[in-house]
Amino acid sequence: MLMPTANASQAYRPSHPETLRNGPHIPGVGERNAVYLDRSRSTFDYLTGTSSPGRRIPVEIRYPSSARGSGEIENAPVLYPSTPYPTIVFAEGYRAKPDLYAKLLDAWVREGYVVISPEFPDTTYPRTDPAIDAGYPHGNPEDDLVNEPEDIAFVLSQVARFSARPKSLFHGLVDLNEIILAGQSDGAALVDAYAFDSKYALDRASIRGVAVFAGYEISADSAFYREPSSGEIPALVIQSANDTCNEPQLSVQMYNAIGGEKFFLKILGATHLGPFDGSDPLAFDAVRNMTLRFFTHALSPASISRAAVLRAGRLAGVAIPSAAPSVAPIGTPPGSPYCAPAY
Repeated sequence: MLMPTANASQAYRPSHPETLRNGPHIPGVGERNAVYLDRSRSTFDYLTGTSSPGRRIPVEIRYPSSARGSGEIENAPVLYPSTPYPTIVFAEGYRAKPDLYAKLLDAWVREGYVVISPEFPDTTYPRTDPAIDAGYPHGNPEDDLVNEPEDIAFVLSQVARFSARPKSLFHGLVDLNEIILAGQSDGAALVDAYAFDSKYALDRASIRGVAVFAGYEISADSAFYREPSSGEIPALVIQSANDTCNEPQLSVQMYNAIGGEKFFLKILGATHLGPFDGSDPLAFDAVRNMTLRFFTHALSPASISRAAVLRAGRLAGVAIPSAAPSVAPIGTPPGSPYCAPAY
C-alpha cells in the first residue's frame, strides 16, 4: 500500500495500524456537516401519527486532516487535498448518535479513511424526543428501519453529485469506487440489508465491503438474502457472546447466510456497545484492529491476506476470529433481552 508523503499529489492509503501510528504523517481528524433532503419520500412521526413530505438526513463527515488534535476539529484542512480517500459509511444503533462511536470512527480516519455518518429521520436520538425505552402513541420508531437502506443510497447519490462540484466539501475527498458500509445494532441490520437483501433496488456496484456489529437480518424471508448480482461483497460480522440487547444467535444466522468471503469475530465477554464505543478497552482493540485489516483486505486483497485479518482480531481470553463457512450457535445470555441502559 502507498504510504503518505509530503507530496500532495501522492495518494494516501490505509496501511497497517502500527505502521501509520509510528510514522511522521499520522492524520488528525477533521469534521464537516451537511444536511440532505430526499423530496421523493416522506417521514412518519411516531409521536403525532402524521407524515411530512421529504426525509431530512443530516450527515457528519470525518476525514484525515493536516491539523493535529486528540478529537475532531471542525472544518480543519484536508490532509492531501484533491486525493480521494476510501470511504466508510457508518450507521449508528437505534436512538444513538455518531459521536457515541467517536473513538472507533476517529481510529478509522487516522488510518486513512473518510467516514460519513448519516443521522436517520426517525431512529437517530434527538434531545426533544422521549427516552430510548419510552413508548410512542403511534407505533415504534424502530419500524422505520426498513426505509433506511434507501436513506444510505440517497446519501451516496448526493455525495456523488456534490463530488463533481469544485466548491463542494466532497470534491476531491471521496473515492466513489471504494465504499465500505459499517454499522452497529440497528445500523448493522440496515447496512447488511443494503448489501445482501435483494428486496431493495439499490446500486451496490461501488460497495467493496460491509462490517456489521451486533446486527441481525431485517427480512424474515431468507429467499431475499443473497450476494448481489453486481459482484461478491466481503463481510465482517462481530458479535459479543454476552450481548443482552440483540440476541447473539441473530448475528450467527446472518453470518451463516452470507455466501461470499466472510469473517466472524466472537467477543467472549462484553456488552452490546462496549466493544464499539471504547468502554471495553480490550474488546475495542480487537474490533479496531480487525476492522482495519478487513477494510484493507476488502479494498485490496493482494495487499493483506485473510490470515492477517484473522490474526488482527485474535486476543486470548477476549476475542476469537473465524473465516469458516459457518460458525456454531451462541446461546442467549442471562438477562436478555435488556437494552435500555446499553446506550
